[in-house]
Amino acid sequence: GTVSAAGRFDADIAVRDLDTTTIQAPTATITANGTVSALADPAARAVTFRVEGGADGLSSDNAAIADALGRTLNLAATGSWMAGRPVTVDGARINADAIAATFAGTVGESVLGTYSLKADALDPFSALAGRDLSGAIDLNARGMVAPQGLFDLTVDATASALGLGNDRLDGLLGGNTRITGTAVRQV
Repeated sequence: GTVSAAGRFDADIAVRDLDTTTIQAPTATITANGTVSALADPAARAVTFRVEGGADGLSSDNAAIADALGRTLNLAATGSWMAGRPVTVDGARINADAIAATFAGTVGESVLGTYSLKADALDPFSALAGRDLSGAIDLNARGMVAPQGLFDLTVDATASALGLGNDRLDGLLGGNTRITGTAVRQV
């Protein structure tokens, strides 16, 4: 990576034979660029960023994780940060074989913004959930999530042919289902 005298930075990171306790991949890449300013003044420091990356050939010794993750993962994010303020994420996305997720908002002591999650097929998540899942879901939410498990979200979701591995619920949720409302967890 490099940082120019004008405050522009570029970084290209390539990982070969990624092998963690959870996932493995023959290659993974991350490219980042942006600007930095006021490095000499801690109270005025600022950064803009753009990050893209991905991995192909993902695998896991845990079959539940392997099913849910799939073989390909791509990510991208843009945003900025100024001293004394949360990070502003103009847009972030993660795409894997079975799921697509987005976020825009701020990240500080809590995460505040808009979230989306779309899965055209839920069955790859069955082993991870410990029950037979089926159908598709498109979930949108806005609000706050905090590290202590706290949240305050307004949710708007649509599901089709939703199956949760429970005969009573599956009969109720079959066909097209719309779920709207708020979800709050406070201490």
